[in-house]
Amino acid sequence: MRVSLEIKPVMLPFFTAFKVNHKKHTLKPYMAPVNHNHLNEITWLKIVHTLMGNFCQESDDKNDTMPMEDMGRNACVIVGCHEQVSNLTANLRVFPKWKNTFEMWSNLWIQPRLNSHVNQETENLISMIRLNPVTEVDDSVKRGLVPMRTDLEQLLGSNNFKEILRTDATTEEGQIKVAEYFHVGNLWDSLLKEWADTNQNVTGFKQYYELLFLVKSKSHYDKVWFSFFEGMHRHAAIVAGLVCSKFNHSTNKLDPGSLTLDDFRNEGIIKSFRDPGTTVEEHLDMIMKKKSTPQCLKTYFICQRTFQNGLRVQNKMLES
Repeated sequence: MRVSLEIKPVMLPFFTAFKVNHKKHTLKPYMAPVNHNHLNEITWLKIVHTLMGNFCQESDDKNDTMPMEDMGRNACVIVGCHEQVSNLTANLRVFPKWKNTFEMWSNLWIQPRLNSHVNQETENLISMIRLNPVTEVDDSVKRGLVPMRTDLEQLLGSNNFKEILRTDATTEEGQIKVAEYFHVGNLWDSLLKEWADTNQNVTGFKQYYELLFLVKSKSHYDKVWFSFFEGMHRHAAIVAGLVCSKFNHSTNKLDPGSLTLDDFRNEGIIKSFRDPGTTVEEHLDMIMKKKSTPQCLKTYFICQRTFQNGLRVQNKMLES
């Protein structure tokens, strides 16, 4: 079965594996060990700069860039599906006729009690590696590869899944749609109300990060994850760049707002650096608020499923 998907770049972090620290309110990005390369920080910074519209570069040197449009021409991703599955629910494979009644009671009572103790079967879990220049396998971070209950082919081909991949998660409407898709709509509404009631100015990339954290920390429908065979640097640029974060080589956590102009000013990043008159935070917020819209963020990646648990990624330019 062939499945074609159009993915908006701003949706990719929502389909990336993260380790969540609730107390510290942090996210650590991970990927499957499917790429033989290591992230090069200079290459990553160049791609982040292009993602943001080459805003620190003199116009005469526009050719010295690494366009995001190249991501889809030779990129390839593996698609995994991580489920919270109890031993009792796994027995549905042995007793399929119990399915409807059993799942009803499992969802209402049994499943929540057991999910804190049992995830997918051990042989279906793979250890992830850090999406970071300092690559290490973290055995404490495992994700299911092949779903036990979800029909992945049907999910990837569903209209709801195709629609959410095309959603612009930087707009108010798009963020509501993302929250509803991952079944955290009420929590998102409560968070927006709390910010309004306490006069907290949480907008732009910070609001985007809060939605991402909410999905990764609270949603029970956060199942599908992507990891790139080819295009790993672009994956990392989207994940960290959209929250204005540098890599933390020791902890691997994202640090929203830590990316600065000095990072782009370093030798080897941009051929002719110019001060844009704004901070990286301010420029990214303008992008999020649609005061500036780089061509890269108008791009959909056209993906075709061509082998088991994988997607061959091709590129097509589409205006949003």
